[in-house]
Amino acid sequence: MEIRQGFKLAALGLLMVGLFALLGLGPAPTLASSRGQGQSQSPSGALALQVQFDGTTAQFTLEELKALPAAEVEYREHIYRGAPIRAVLALAGADIGKLEWVEPWGADGYHRRYDRLTSKRFTTILAYERDGEPLPEGEGPLRAVYPGGSPKMMVKQVVKLVAKLGTWRLTLVTVTDGQEREREFTLEELKGLPTREITAQGGTCPCERHTYRGVALLALLEHSEIDLQQAQSVAAVASDGTALELEPEELTEGKPLLAWERNGAALLEELGTVALVDEGGVRLCQLERIIVLLRVRGGGESR
Repeated sequence: MEIRQGFKLAALGLLMVGLFALLGLGPAPTLASSRGQGQSQSPSGALALQVQFDGTTAQFTLEELKALPAAEVEYREHIYRGAPIRAVLALAGADIGKLEWVEPWGADGYHRRYDRLTSKRFTTILAYERDGEPLPEGEGPLRAVYPGGSPKMMVKQVVKLVAKLGTWRLTLVTVTDGQEREREFTLEELKGLPTREITAQGGTCPCERHTYRGVALLALLEHSEIDLQQAQSVAAVASDGTALELEPEELTEGKPLLAWERNGAALLEELGTVALVDEGGVRLCQLERIIVLLRVRGGGESR
């Protein structure tokens, strides 16, 4: 896998140069979609893509897709640039943590199914450029591309994405010397770990307090046998791609918390299935992924 340029880095001055360049992470902008509103109101008005999942239909123009933070991947000696499929689905309102599979459909009806982990990666993209130019005739205006896939999986002339949502899962990614290792946890598996409660500020009023219940991020990493002494950085990533960097020294036995309850009930819909919380309040909604960048064994640094 080779990424030449990833998403822009997350807001709030957070900087994870090595990790973000490798995985292409960053915040997805807030864009108006045509979900439930018929045709999009972009300048050209020409629809390029339809997105369908669980009874929801959204439509986007090529301009709207190009407005998303882009990722670039190398495939067959060409550099393809486009919008990560997960970012397109998030823009349409899908909870990426619940993503089971995605099927890109070509104009001729040809389609292929991408499994859950492939679909959730930032490097699985709807490309609209090849080597800095619009896709050649017969490939575009959109082509599904991801590193390492066979040609039959790289659907050309994509006009529709069909996705299936199912059981929410948190993806834990460890990266060592450019090599990724992924592991998933269902909500029930998280609940099987030692749980904790913290009282945190809520809303805009300092006097408003809520009790959150969940598992400490540190406890999850220890359960996964991750040596934090080797950790260069830890990032929490939301469904829409927004990322929050955490220094390993910030992780303590009780915080931050991967919370799934607030005041004895499930989190509010806008917070997602699981949110990252500390005493100051919710730090990241719609949590979908934790990424740990590890030093190379032997004392070197990952590059």
